[in-house]
This record gives sequence, structure tokens and C-alpha cells, in this order.
Amino acid sequence: MILAGGREVDAPVRDISKGGIAVILDANVELGAECGFRLPGSNELSHGRVARIGPGFVAFAFRQDLATLRRVDAALDRIGAASRDRAA
Repeated sequence: MILAGGREVDAPVRDISKGGIAVILDANVELGAECGFRLPGSNELSHGRVARIGPGFVAFAFRQDLATLRRVDAALDRIGAASRDRAA
């Protein structure tokens, strides 16, 4: 992911939904800061803002534009398919 100011960091996904993503991250970020993400199955950046900061994690709300929503849907489909494959 790319934090405000352009710093790129690896941040494992803790949780993801249509509305946002929480990542395991222990970095100094500010509420409301814009950040970019490369979601599973997409090389394009999706954007969101810092919505919540907790111990060892940061949660982001996705932008609600059509392009971001399509990338989020595709990522969720990909994650769901991988989960089904492991369960089978």
C-alpha cells in the first residue's frame, strides 16, 4: 500500500469488505489521510482514507467511485473463490 506522502509499505490484510479494508500496520498515520492499495487481482491503485486506528492495525474506507467499487468486488470474488478452493 502507499501511505500519504508516497511511502510504500507492505501491510497484510486483516479484514476486507465492500466498504473498506483493515490492514496490520504499525505506522504513524492520521485520520482522514488518503492512501492507495493494490487489491488482489488488480495492478491499479484503489484509494481510501484512514477511518480508524487501533493497536497494530489501521482501517480505511474505500472511495465510492465506480472504478474502485468494481476493483473491490473483483477482489472479494477472488478471495471468496480461494477460500472455497481451500475448503474443498
